[in-house]
Amino acid sequence: MAVAALSLAACADAASARQARCGDLEQAIANQLETLLPLGAMGGVLVVDAPGLGRIGTIAGVADERGSVLSRAHAFQIGSQTKMFTAAAIVGLANRGVIDLDDPVSRWVHGVAQPETITVRHLLNHTSGLGDGVRRFDTPGTPPNGPVTFAELARWSALEPSQFAPGEGFAYNNFGFDILGEVIAGATGGSRDTHIDNALTGPLGLRDTYSASPSRWPERIAHGYQDVGGVRADLGAPRDLSWAYAAGDMVSTADAMIALMRALAGDQEEIDVGFSDLSAGFVSVPDDSDMPRYGFGLMERRFGNFMTWGHGGFIHGYVSYSGVVREQDVAFSIMTNLKGDPDFDAPSFITALSKVVGQTLILANTAAAAGEMNCGT
Repeated sequence: MAVAALSLAACADAASARQARCGDLEQAIANQLETLLPLGAMGGVLVVDAPGLGRIGTIAGVADERGSVLSRAHAFQIGSQTKMFTAAAIVGLANRGVIDLDDPVSRWVHGVAQPETITVRHLLNHTSGLGDGVRRFDTPGTPPNGPVTFAELARWSALEPSQFAPGEGFAYNNFGFDILGEVIAGATGGSRDTHIDNALTGPLGLRDTYSASPSRWPERIAHGYQDVGGVRADLGAPRDLSWAYAAGDMVSTADAMIALMRALAGDQEEIDVGFSDLSAGFVSVPDDSDMPRYGFGLMERRFGNFMTWGHGGFIHGYVSYSGVVREQDVAFSIMTNLKGDPDFDAPSFITALSKVVGQTLILANTAAAAGEMNCGT
């Protein structure tokens, strides 16, 4: 009996010590996240998942200007992280033989001024050279809050000059991904939103991840703000994101994006596409040491000493990034909603966010290397 009592006490001591180490790690990561608050973030959620470490979620700031409590259950607009879903849907259709990545876009989409030599592949890795009319809405520009049709996006883009011959350069192009949304619709006979629900978010159980619209808006969303002509606009209120379409109209949570990262990394069998498929399209990105290559909706990006695969999202009122450090099998997702300060310095904020991710990855890898912790869920 005495031996059993000692054994139970030892187990309790070990559990208590592990809990204390987990608490210290969570606080250290939270301290990193909090450094973004003075720089323009109203709030933020940062989730890290690693073998032997478990999943740790930290929160800083608040959900809105009223000071509502922010939680991991809050959705955020994820902007260009949407491109991972669009690209995965396209590549999945190619894997099933429905389309070919070297199909001319004109096979699937009509009414777009484009050379016949532009292929689906060119759109996926931003090598089409097409004019991008969506750039008129880039921050700090004002996003529309009303229906915008694909035909309008195409018309505005046709007014922009061609940047280079297809396949002869790289230029990040939102309109190119909007065309991919129409490719999905043309190839499936339905809508791009429905196909992504059926092929990706549904099988993975990502109920909080979808293309947002006034009729389909999260009940619990972190509100991001933007200064528009001296007036602070609430981008977290239900609004029309059709202008962002397949390049950036989705919402999600940090934990849901971790699930997507794990699925693309091969941890799930529910979907038939992964990082190996998306990385097959890697092309060099000129003059960008932080993002040396871009694949099919997939960024290769460096955070400190860690090279990651994933994608960022910068849309009015929100900045986010989700990715995986493949060598250490560490997945992460950071979501921030912005205050809408008139003097907000976007480049400095993104640099600071990158530093937060880099420091967090150091903390997570150091803790994981120290032994089994199994923190969080």
